[in-house]
Amino acid sequence: MKRAALFLFLIYSLIGCNTNETHTLSGEITHVDKENQIIKIDDKPIKLYFVDAYETGEKVEVTFIDKTPDKDCWCLDHFEVQEIKIINDDNRKD
Repeated sequence: MKRAALFLFLIYSLIGCNTNETHTLSGEITHVDKENQIIKIDDKPIKLYFVDAYETGEKVEVTFIDKTPDKDCWCLDHFEVQEIKIINDDNRKD
């Protein structure tokens, strides 16, 4: 009985490890909320631990993990940012 329970636990653990999906979002930062540590990329909110390095108008590419791919919503708690890159725009005038 213990072996069967252990076997089922291992199977469920392996299945659970593969449920996260990685996605990439590219666009322009449309809003920076330093108080709540949120930036919006083309009006889609992304929660970061450090937002001071980013400014409205910058083009970025964000790689994130969707921790709940079975749910069809854009909820801040469902995403974990893996990497964020500022995309250089050679035509940008400072």
